[in-house]
Amino acid sequence: MFDRILVPLDGTEFAEQALPFAIALLRRSGGSLSLATVEVPPPIAFPDVNFIQPLSEAEQRYLDAVADQARDAGLGDVSVAVLTGNAPEVLEAHRAEIGASLTVMATHGRGPLSRAWMGSVADRFVRTTAAPVLFVRPPDDGGRPDFARIPEPGHVAVTLDGSELSETALDPAVALADLFDADLSLVRVVEYPHSTESVYLPDAVEAIQQQLDQSREAAHAELERVASRMVAEGTEVGRESRVVNHAAAGILDAVDEIGAELVVMASRGRGGLGRVVLGSVADKVLRASKRPVLIVPA
Repeated sequence: MFDRILVPLDGTEFAEQALPFAIALLRRSGGSLSLATVEVPPPIAFPDVNFIQPLSEAEQRYLDAVADQARDAGLGDVSVAVLTGNAPEVLEAHRAEIGASLTVMATHGRGPLSRAWMGSVADRFVRTTAAPVLFVRPPDDGGRPDFARIPEPGHVAVTLDGSELSETALDPAVALADLFDADLSLVRVVEYPHSTESVYLPDAVEAIQQQLDQSREAAHAELERVASRMVAEGTEVGRESRVVNHAAAGILDAVDEIGAELVVMASRGRGGLGRVVLGSVADKVLRASKRPVLIVPA
């Protein structure tokens, strides 16, 4: 599933932090790496070709140097491309053209996704691409990526919410777990029901408790249904379900407690938000997670 991986770069060490995880995947899959950058038009109405050409040449030299580093880290097939145009659009067109099944990008993590060029592009790219995107949060101390420390996740968690859309994340999660010989867990959180009635009224308390019990039982049954199907197909999985006040925070807490090192989730789930809007839970998990997060288009 990960025969070719695209890593967009913008000339910063921040963006290069996506490379170690991409290399880890490709070392396992034996696939190829594609590096790409998008030229930013100069802020003048009628640019001089003598001004633009040195910029293109500098970007080409930069990508060639990074490609050499990737080869030194053990990859044999590395290609580069300097693109021109609207960054998210041309990156997605390039990804489709080269047949990349995965894009790996750095994300700022806590706080807004936008951080210089790469953050803004990542934020828009994930909302439009037709292939999974793996977001890696760079270390807090920054710096250049350490190719001597290639990550090897030993536990993958995939989130479900009871919808068919959320189950689109299952196949990529299984592929990642198989690739790294990692454990795989299904995570299902149920938000605590919020009643518009006073919780001090006996009827309201009873209704909330009944709804809570039903939601908990439904979540457990769903996990067992999906897990049984996966076991029948030869994949062993763990199960984790819980009732929480907020879905995103509950997912992150569950992932912490089970020790998962990578989170996989669909871009949208229950409620079926349009592709132009990243599902609110996925968005919040992506922004707050300290771990790599794979967003699967749904």
